[in-house]
Amino acid sequence: MLLVLLARAPWIPPSAGRALVGAGYLLALAILWLNRAHPWILVVLLGTALNTAAILANGGRMPVSRDALSHVAHPLVFALNPESDPRHVLAGPGSPMSFLGDVLALAIGGIGVIVSPGDLLMAAGIAGLVQASMRRQPRSS
Repeated sequence: MLLVLLARAPWIPPSAGRALVGAGYLLALAILWLNRAHPWILVVLLGTALNTAAILANGGRMPVSRDALSHVAHPLVFALNPESDPRHVLAGPGSPMSFLGDVLALAIGGIGVIVSPGDLLMAAGIAGLVQASMRRQPRSS
């Protein structure tokens, strides 16, 4: 995740930022795979894999649907500048795997967010992982 955050630094050139995002997601996949024995990690892994596929297919940036942007009253992503945003690109007719990008507009408490199918899978996996961890019986001494 540090690589993805580093890509947002203002001194990082956009092309390097896109490479950092792609590398960050690939590293996350590797780490999740190493932890696949934990309950629900495979769901998180699948969601991350879907996001990684969309990001890598679009040169290191997540495609964002114009339609989803127009359906969110106050999106957290107000405007996308393809030249300076190292993590997002507006999806167009020729955008590969754009159906895996940020295509779902959700409004929660008056704040709009745009998520991908992979984001939803990751959220479900993380919720399941937390619940499974809370339900786990403590080890007896």
